[in-house]
Amino acid sequence: MLILKRLVIILLVIAAIVIGIMLFLANTDSLSLDLIVYKTPPINASVIMFASLFCGVIIGMIVMSLSLFREKMAHWSDVKRHKSSEAEARRLAEERQQALARMEQPTSAHTA
Repeated sequence: MLILKRLVIILLVIAAIVIGIMLFLANTDSLSLDLIVYKTPPINASVIMFASLFCGVIIGMIVMSLSLFREKMAHWSDVKRHKSSEAEARRLAEERQQALARMEQPTSAHTA
């Protein structure tokens, strides 16, 4: 099953690369972008598409990294809280055992 999954992923990557090359070769028109304060010289349309894709991937990776970092910090906070709760539970159990032991010890006033 693992081999099949890897094969499918490899085929999808190869298909994406082939489609990208086909788009690059098919879009030979030159475009000029008007970026409000700056107008670019004519650039190949495929270069603009590639640059847009690259920027989108980088922004997506940054956003995902921040999300994963926040999730990991929340996890460590939960782990820390769980450890302190366990320590508190152990302390209370020890206090309870000590109180029960004190209650079970016969006192000298009752025996005389």
